[in-house]
Amino acid sequence: MRLLVSIHLIFSLVSGIAAADSWLCGTPLLHQEHPAQHPPEAVAAAPAAPVQIGQTERFFIHIPEAEVTATCIAKSEHLYVYIENSVRDMLTDVEAVAIAKEFDTRIYPNVRKWMGTEWKPGLDRDNHITLLMHDVGMNGSGLEYGGYFASVDQLPT
Repeated sequence: MRLLVSIHLIFSLVSGIAAADSWLCGTPLLHQEHPAQHPPEAVAAAPAAPVQIGQTERFFIHIPEAEVTATCIAKSEHLYVYIENSVRDMLTDVEAVAIAKEFDTRIYPNVRKWMGTEWKPGLDRDNHITLLMHDVGMNGSGLEYGGYFASVDQLPT
């Protein structure tokens, strides 16, 4: 499993199926379940091979807790876009490329402006951020999540 920062989003986020005001952020739920840890000391690691379009990886997801297989369907200067294989038909390659472009031109610069830079290089010595698109679903809570960030994903496994 690649050691990458993962940002997970529900598919309706990009397709506009649901109203944005009905989504919840799953991040606070994860902070309750998995308290934040300090980042590890620098660990020497062999550089990861560059990700290729069509490459598959296994990811641990948090809402719901499971392991999924996903395929890289787009990449840009700062981002790898993966989609869970079981819901691959919910996002086209054109949409994935548009997401990567939007990330590079608007999201990434604004987040860095307000939050500072991410760890560079990352634990796997790859400067890309990974966006994993998967079906967050209801998680049995009766609440719909629009996405989440899990700080535990930054730690070595």
